[in-house]
Amino acid sequence: MAVRSHNRYHDRDRYPVRDIPLFLPCLLLFTQSVMTTTIDRPNLIYQTSNYTVNPVLSYSGELVVIETMDIKKGTGSKLLVFDTVNGGQHIGTLDDGIDVNVMPKQFAPLPNDARLLAKSNRNGVSRPLIWNVRTNERVDFVLDQLSIVVGKYYFLKGFSP
Repeated sequence: MAVRSHNRYHDRDRYPVRDIPLFLPCLLLFTQSVMTTTIDRPNLIYQTSNYTVNPVLSYSGELVVIETMDIKKGTGSKLLVFDTVNGGQHIGTLDDGIDVNVMPKQFAPLPNDARLLAKSNRNGVSRPLIWNVRTNERVDFVLDQLSIVVGKYYFLKGFSP
């Protein structure tokens, strides 16, 4: 399964999507099967006119998370998670409130593990957290709990895969 996103001006002839004005900047998020000898048609799973960045795939590609900003929410962002295997179903949202940014970093590097490393500034300072996107369980870390950063993987005291 491949995930493609188009963050550009909407082209109605190429992507006939309802309720989006002709020249409004938007994001179109697609899934596309590449597991067979032919490549299937793209499947639109999400569309928004909100500013959207940081798509992150899970280890096996069955989940994708994006960071999006809602103008009604102020300058903050939230995370939206989609199941790429089951038709792009929306399975979770992590929103810490008005003017708070939540940013995805990386899914756990294990098959079928839905834990996401992210960071949030809901307490005024950007701090790491681990969010299980399927169960909605969340663990916030304070600075004295952090151990060491090696490459792009975070190793946390009391957290193991």
